[in-house]
Amino acid sequence: MNRRIRFLLISTPIIWLITAAPIAKLTSWWLSTSSLKALGWSLLAAPLVSLWIFLSFQTANIATKWPATQFIGLCTVLMNVVIFSSPLTLLMNSITVAVIATGLWILLSCYAVWKALNVENTHLKIESTKLSKGYRIMHLSDLHAGSRSSAFINRMVKQTNSLQPDLVFITGDLIDSSAVDSKYLQPLSGLNCPVYLCLGNHERYVNLEKAIMAIEANNIKVLRNESVTIEELEITGIDDEDNPAQVANTLPEIIRDDNNFQILLYHRPHGFEDAANAGIDLMLCGHTHAGQMWPFGILVKRQFPYIKGLYKSGDASLYVSQGTGTWGPTMRLGTSSEMTLIEVDTVQTGA
Repeated sequence: MNRRIRFLLISTPIIWLITAAPIAKLTSWWLSTSSLKALGWSLLAAPLVSLWIFLSFQTANIATKWPATQFIGLCTVLMNVVIFSSPLTLLMNSITVAVIATGLWILLSCYAVWKALNVENTHLKIESTKLSKGYRIMHLSDLHAGSRSSAFINRMVKQTNSLQPDLVFITGDLIDSSAVDSKYLQPLSGLNCPVYLCLGNHERYVNLEKAIMAIEANNIKVLRNESVTIEELEITGIDDEDNPAQVANTLPEIIRDDNNFQILLYHRPHGFEDAANAGIDLMLCGHTHAGQMWPFGILVKRQFPYIKGLYKSGDASLYVSQGTGTWGPTMRLGTSSEMTLIEVDTVQTGA
């Protein structure tokens, strides 16, 4: 089946639910008309909206994609507003509900943009008997250069440098557009410490070799199913794959020194138990965005139970970043953009 037709068949009901239906519902409130009639018209519009979104995402032109992605974000906010405003129609006339819903839509959309742009500093401390001194590690993930601008990358570099890490780890999806080149990523060369990266799914979706060249041109070491040793730390990076057994299959093939503090960089939070059983002390992941915009986190958690934050398995720790950037719309609803400063240190004993 033609790719475009297959996409439209699968996506149109979803696009209708997220975009056309909420717009139709709000319009019916403003016009005091039948919601069923408005929703009927929205069903006819949904294939055209799906086609526009599909064509927008096919181009490498970032400016062409931007309206479609932001439209999806705005409509997702509206979908939530419409759902929670609908009971008000039992108490108020439709115009009043429309005014309330539109006001909430504007406020929540502004808040969602602010949550995406305001990257929070998260702090985490982990102790280990393997270490004789401490290290400050900055964990970045899912910056999504392409969906996010070079100026955003530059701001993240300044924010990272202000926290004075010893090392920076990026757990994939640094790039999500084939239009991103080494110049676009140039701000990353301003990081004031060694930087290591594992590949995410979005690097695989674009021209992978071109992406790696653009990344490494900016003083970032890409770890591809390999490890490097820095003093008492051993950092391993594994390429992202759709296979949930990727960590279990790949980790035993990589030569590592178990006497070092073992850090695994892997894009998606699969294989934590396998990593823990293999002697990994700290596994860093991203990918989930914690759903990015409610209610998608409910669906994401069904696929990735380790959706965000810190998890433990014996002496091993897993940290799943909500993402430093955003994919698609520059919006977050119910989640936060974050960069995580992790202090790994020797076990502190009492006096």
